[in-house]
Amino acid sequence: MNEFYESLTGTLFYRWILLNQKEYEKHHVQTLVKEENDCRIIFFESDEKFGRITIWNNNVVEEQLYRKKDGSSAFYLHFEIDNIGQCRYLFLEFYHCLVKHSAGRRFKVLVCCTGGLTSCLYAAKLQELADLKRYNIRIDATAFTYLNKRYDSYDLIFLAPQVAHKAAQVKMEVPRDIPVRNINPTDYATLDLDYTFNQICDLATVKGLLH
Repeated sequence: MNEFYESLTGTLFYRWILLNQKEYEKHHVQTLVKEENDCRIIFFESDEKFGRITIWNNNVVEEQLYRKKDGSSAFYLHFEIDNIGQCRYLFLEFYHCLVKHSAGRRFKVLVCCTGGLTSCLYAAKLQELADLKRYNIRIDATAFTYLNKRYDSYDLIFLAPQVAHKAAQVKMEVPRDIPVRNINPTDYATLDLDYTFNQICDLATVKGLLH
């Protein structure tokens, strides 16, 4: 009988984790589910770590986290299911480690052009500069058609010259606390990064994410 209740607890624990996916998105955590014959696995990925929770059919749970920068282990715990309170407590320990940043929350910038091609190049050059200075800044690129699906996880949006005329439209769609700025056409075309990068650093400093 105890094994029956423990198996039910494992199923409840699995479903409880999945029910909280909206909360994970608020912390920029992505999840993926995989079901095997002998276990159910939930993969997690944050800005700095990736990992998984494996719920085995024998009522054993494994929680694993690794650092993206070098693949080293950040968290490992395995336990036998006893009750849902125990499962919840140990999951929260895992999750807090997942979302805890080594140097504060990363400042995130999104560069947008028509199709995402030239913005990828410009964003990559900006990212190289940020990495060179060891700033905790992430710079991504996107096509304009995907902007409305991605903006909510960023702190600053830059529009390339090709879509700069749509700035008013974008500002109406995104929250007021996410600034929308145009990149100078000459700076963009010549890969001159200084002015754009200084704007990124200034706003990151104002938000307390760059010291």
